[in-house]
Amino acid sequence: MTQPAFNTRPWDERTAYLGTTAEQAFETVAAHLGIALERLGMDRESPLKYNALHPFLRQRPDYVAQTSNDGPFFVEVKGSGSDGVVKIKLDSIETAQHWQLLHRVKFFVFDSARKLYATMWLDDLRATIKRDKIVAACFSDGNQYHPVPRTLFKWHRLPAMSEAQQAAA
Repeated sequence: MTQPAFNTRPWDERTAYLGTTAEQAFETVAAHLGIALERLGMDRESPLKYNALHPFLRQRPDYVAQTSNDGPFFVEVKGSGSDGVVKIKLDSIETAQHWQLLHRVKFFVFDSARKLYATMWLDDLRATIKRDKIVAACFSDGNQYHPVPRTLFKWHRLPAMSEAQQAAA
């Protein structure tokens, strides 16, 4: 029997997976490309009540990263499913703009259906949304998002995971 689409499953079922698969994909890519990284974002298992935190803390980027050629930058990891749309919350973009006052912000998107990834700097993402006149849509919980067609991203194959990463997955 075919599983229902991820976004139609109950919230309690989805929270167990949110971010985990995409973050593992990012860590695989970072290791493959020699990107140094440090976890910055909050884990779902945190005992803290997310809603009680200021949005700037609650929505901080997932990682701070650095390559041998570039200074530090933040990475915001997003997942994308089989519907062909990358849904980026307006809140995520707004908060990323504040973090960009410290360092540039790059979005890493993992397409779990096709096992591909794409990256886009925040400024490029904002320009794409404006250029393509992408109108905000609304999730069932009232949160607004930009439905960015996946065709607007340049996709890459995911490198093979290390044995340690496979064991953790």
